[in-house]
Amino acid sequence: MEFRQRFWDKIDKTSSENGCWLWTASCNNYGYGQFNLNGKMRLPHRLTLAQHLGRPLLQGMVATHQCPGGPNRKCCNPTHLKEASIIDNMQDMVRDGNSIRGIKHPKCKLTEAQVLEIRASDKSQKELAQIYNIAISTVSDIKIGYTWAWLENPKK
Repeated sequence: MEFRQRFWDKIDKTSSENGCWLWTASCNNYGYGQFNLNGKMRLPHRLTLAQHLGRPLLQGMVATHQCPGGPNRKCCNPTHLKEASIIDNMQDMVRDGNSIRGIKHPKCKLTEAQVLEIRASDKSQKELAQIYNIAISTVSDIKIGYTWAWLENPKK
């Protein structure tokens, strides 16, 4: 089967009420479609955007989802995609509430309230690490604002 037919057979252009073209084949661990092209796994939304632009995406750029109903990782509709820098994509994710920072992260051990308690505490970093069952370096990162930076630091 030719590449184009094999690729487009995996996209449903009609079932989404928001006009998304949904990838119906396998997805990676992050929920993005994946397509084997010449022995290498590719992201279908990048492929459709590149085809729409008539060129490969520029080096260091990503295809960001701008779907009307909110970002949809399975969407391959090039009119819902935009070429952008990784930084722009991350800022969009934070602005739109789609980032997995803080308590949304699957490995998160602390609540926002606990982070604020750590920042406000006068106890040693070793004591705080034992109390919250985290590494001393994690306490340090919280105290200096390297992590959880979007939370207001009461000592500032």
